[in-house]
Amino acid sequence: MRHVPRLLQQGRSQAPEVGDRTSEAREKSPLPFEDELRFAFYRHGRKWAWWALLRALSNNYVNLKTAWKTSRQVLRGARPVEPEPLRTAIPSDVDFDRSARVTVLIPTVDRYPYLRTLLHQMRQQTVSPLEIIVVDQTARERRDCNLAQQFCDLPLKIIFQDEPGQCSSRNVGLQKAAGDYILFIDDDDEVPPNLIEAHLRTVAWFGAEVSSGVADEVGAGPLPADFRLLRISDVFPTNNTLVHREALGRSGLFDLAYDRRQRADGDLGMRVYLSGSLMVLNPVISVLHHHAASGGLRNHKARTVTYAMSRTGAFSRALTSASEVYLAHRYFPATHSREMLWQSILGTFSIRGGFCRRFLKATISALCLPQTLWLVRSRRREGMQMLDAFPRIPSLPPSPPRLECDPTRTNAAVH
Repeated sequence: MRHVPRLLQQGRSQAPEVGDRTSEAREKSPLPFEDELRFAFYRHGRKWAWWALLRALSNNYVNLKTAWKTSRQVLRGARPVEPEPLRTAIPSDVDFDRSARVTVLIPTVDRYPYLRTLLHQMRQQTVSPLEIIVVDQTARERRDCNLAQQFCDLPLKIIFQDEPGQCSSRNVGLQKAAGDYILFIDDDDEVPPNLIEAHLRTVAWFGAEVSSGVADEVGAGPLPADFRLLRISDVFPTNNTLVHREALGRSGLFDLAYDRRQRADGDLGMRVYLSGSLMVLNPVISVLHHHAASGGLRNHKARTVTYAMSRTGAFSRALTSASEVYLAHRYFPATHSREMLWQSILGTFSIRGGFCRRFLKATISALCLPQTLWLVRSRRREGMQMLDAFPRIPSLPPSPPRLECDPTRTNAAVH
């Protein structure tokens, strides 16, 4: 679905602000409980329908009589056959603006071998970028100051930042960017030669302001089914997304609450979505994401266990982080935030594989349940405390004037 703010405003004297976390700013759905349960069953399957039913009972959302009657009406039958998705391929001859000014933004920390590979692939792009801004947060004693010289044929700008942070570094790069479009890429990505062109074709075909691709992650297994569909996007991956400058002008830049924490991209994507931008996910636009063992958020111990790791390792638990609690309370009612925490706890019992692996995981998770509950509670408390200090969201400066210049000219600058 797409959020259209003007439609929301027509029925109100005053629309809620982006990021308004008050429950008064939202209206309860008038759907009967039967339809709510049917939606959960048809969309997410029998397991999550039963979970929704049990949570509705435990929260006094419905009484036992209603729950029993509704479950017999909804869950006794089979799910309808899911229709085939509409797979509208983007024509290869889509007319797009080859002169579009694209800034490629790459924050980096201690990943020079990966970064060199990525910059080499930038040389091969079928549509050349206006500039490539690398924000290098590597400690002074380990910095490689030869990048600009080694890649002097690229329009490379290197900004050295002593204090590392994923949000502060990207914000610095965005505030110096001259492009009409910003391409977010991670330093441990490998990209195809038509990456920029594919994103520009997508925004041209749909009239979109945001084009997101997918990332094949080393060791993570196949992409989920809905990430293989061309669709309006509900994600904003900062390792493969092109966004128009005007969209960032409406949403603001990265919230510094996530500077050394998870979900910075989710928060910015939420604000871009709420501003009314058309966001498209095109799975044909794919990068290879290495998930480097060092550097990035791992330097701050902010990303130690991923979802994929938790579903393959018996001792791995991907619990809700404090920044995820903060994000949930910024944009959703408190009831939704509580459900997120409960689902996080339930997820510790889940693993892919046969009966023996599942039994082992369930046994270990049951033994660790007291610690799991303590961790979730402490992270919730920390996330709620963040609401008193944040958000801190810088704004995007006006676009610099467009200068006519020789497109073959290269530039290497170190700041």
